[in-house]
Amino acid sequence: FRGEDGVSYNFFPSPGISLSIKTEDATFLLHGGRLVVHGSFITEAHLVAGVGVYPREAHQAKCAGAYKKLFNVSYLAAELTEQNAGFSYLRGTCGDGKPFHGGIAFTRRCEDALVQSRHFSSATVTVRGWTFVLRGNPCGHRCRPGVTHCCHTSPLP
Repeated sequence: FRGEDGVSYNFFPSPGISLSIKTEDATFLLHGGRLVVHGSFITEAHLVAGVGVYPREAHQAKCAGAYKKLFNVSYLAAELTEQNAGFSYLRGTCGDGKPFHGGIAFTRRCEDALVQSRHFSSATVTVRGWTFVLRGNPCGHRCRPGVTHCCHTSPLP
């Protein structure tokens, strides 16, 4: 995926769920340094979902309906350290509640949604029958100054 520097894109639109990504420019080498690529890396992922379906809407749980609250969670690859770990690469809110942030050994539930850190730099977000795997990796010398990590996203039904 080739995105513009600093621009966000709706990567996964679905009724009641939206996953957006932010890209940043990068120059890197492939094929043992024989090919210079001027591309972009995904550096952030932002998920918004309606959670807590009202009982009369429960039969439509995977479809659009009336939700009790909105769940927001962001994965920020820039918060990872040189050791590819972090304590605040996950940030979000549950409804009108207090904002949260976390990283290593982090778990947060919001109605029927769950975000959990896995290992040192990855997380899973499970909501409305979908699981989103978010992984950070160092991009090292391949990126322009200031971009140290990239984010890989995998939506799984």
